[in-house]
Amino acid sequence: MRKRVYICISILLLLLFLVSCNSHIILEEANPYFEGLAKVKINGKYGYINKEGEIAIEPKFTEASIMFFNDVAWVKEGEFWGTIDKTGKYLAEPQYEEIISVSNDICIAKKSNRYGVVDNKGKEIIPFDYDSIEREANLFIVKKGSLFGCANLEGDIIVEPDYDMVRVIIEPEVNIIKVGKEYKWFQNDDSYNEFKFGLMSIDGEKLTNIEYASIDNFSEGLAPVKVHEKIGFKTGFINTNGEMVIEPQFHDAYPFSQGLAAVEIDEKWGYIDKESNIIIEPNFEFAGQFNEYDLAKVRVNGKYGYINKQGEMIIEPVFEEIVHFVEDLAPMEYKTDEGYKWGYIDTSGDIVIEPKYNEAEFFYRGIAKVKVDGKYGIIDKMGREILPPIYEEILQFPDDNFIVKIGGKMSIVNRNGEELTEESYDRIAGFETEGLIAVNEEGKWGFIDKNGKEVIAPKYEEVTYVREGVAFAKLKNKWICIDKEGNKIF
Repeated sequence: MRKRVYICISILLLLLFLVSCNSHIILEEANPYFEGLAKVKINGKYGYINKEGEIAIEPKFTEASIMFFNDVAWVKEGEFWGTIDKTGKYLAEPQYEEIISVSNDICIAKKSNRYGVVDNKGKEIIPFDYDSIEREANLFIVKKGSLFGCANLEGDIIVEPDYDMVRVIIEPEVNIIKVGKEYKWFQNDDSYNEFKFGLMSIDGEKLTNIEYASIDNFSEGLAPVKVHEKIGFKTGFINTNGEMVIEPQFHDAYPFSQGLAAVEIDEKWGYIDKESNIIIEPNFEFAGQFNEYDLAKVRVNGKYGYINKQGEMIIEPVFEEIVHFVEDLAPMEYKTDEGYKWGYIDTSGDIVIEPKYNEAEFFYRGIAKVKVDGKYGIIDKMGREILPPIYEEILQFPDDNFIVKIGGKMSIVNRNGEELTEESYDRIAGFETEGLIAVNEEGKWGFIDKNGKEVIAPKYEEVTYVREGVAFAKLKNKWICIDKEGNKIF
C-alpha cells in the first residue's frame, strides 16, 4: 500500500515539475503562430511552442523557418539545414549548407559547396552539380562554371548550360526561353564585346539561331528584334515560332499594341500594322504604344500630346509631360506663369483639374495624392480636397481611411478628414491583421483597431502582428502571449 502511495506521489511531483518547467519558459524571441505552432527562441536555440505555451518541438536549432508549409518546416541544427514535421521528426536529415527560395514543397539547396534542388523530404530533383541555381517562373536557371542552362520543375535539363545568359519569357500565351552568348567584334581597330540572343521553346527546342542584338517583349504574338549591320542596327519582328514576319528595316521599334507598333524611320516615329504597312506617317519625335482608349502618346516640338489610331491629334501637344491614363484621367505637367505645375486631363484632352501641384499621382478608386509646397493632400476627380495638403506623409489604408503624418505624429483619418484615432502616435504599422494595427508611442507598442480606437495601450517594448487570435509582446524584457483584448494567456 505504501509503495503504491509512493509511486502516485512521485508521478504527481513529476507532472507538477513538468508543468512548472513549461510555465517558467523564458522566451528570448517569439514569432506569430502558424497552424497552431509558433517559432520561439529559448536558451539561444530555436524551437516551437503550441497555443498553450508548451514546448511542442524541442528548442535545439540554430535557425528555423517561421512557419510550417504543408506540415513541414526547414530547420538548421549546427551548420546544416534539414526538414522536420510537426512532431519534430526529421524528414530530411541536416545536410544542407544553405537553402534558398522555398516554395511549393521544393527548395534550392547547397550541399558540399554545390547547388541542387530537393523536395521537403530531401528527395533530389536536380543533382548538386551547379555553381548556382535561380528560380524564374516555372523553371530553374542553372549555372555551371560561367555558363547557364535551364531545367524544369521535374528536374529535367531542357537547355544545357552552354550559354552566357538565359532568361525565361512568360507572357500571355507565350512561354519561351531567351538565351544569349557573348561575342567580340571589331571596328576601326577597336574591339567590342556584345551579346547575341536567340529563342528556345519551353521544351528546349531551338526556335532561332543566336543572331539578334536584342529581343524585346512579345505582344500580340510578335516581338521586336534588332540585328547588327555594318552601320548600326535594324529592327524587325519575329513571331513566337521564331519566324521573321517583318524584315529588319527600322532604326527602332516598340512592341505591338491595339494592332499597331511604333517604329522609327529616319529619326522620326510613326506606326505600322502587322503586314508592315505604314498606317501613320513618321512625323513624331517620339511615339508610344496605344492604350486601352486607343490613344498613343507622341511628342512634337518637345511637347506631348495623344493621337488616335487614324493619326489624328486628339490631345494637342502642349504639355511638358503626360503620364498614363488611369480611371480616365492622366497626370500632366504644364508650364504656367508660376512655373511647371501638375494637373489632370481627361481622354479628350480637356484640363479637368488645373495644374497647380508640385506632384500628382494616379487616381485610385476615385482619389489621388498630390503635393503642394512639400506637403501632401488627397483630391477627388473634381479636384475637390478630400484632405488638405498639410501632411508630411499620407498612406492609403483599408476602408478608404488614411494614415497621415503631421508634426512628426501619425494618426488615421477618414475621407472627410475626420480623425479616427483617439491619440496620435510616433508610428502606425501600414497594415492590419485580424482587425488590429500595431502602434508605437515613445518607444512602446500597443494596438488600435482599424477604426482608430485604442484596444491595447502602448506599453510593450516589442510586439508581433496578430495571428490566430493572439500576439506576442515583450514586457520588461520578457515575452508573453496576449489575446486581442490584451489579456495575458501565458
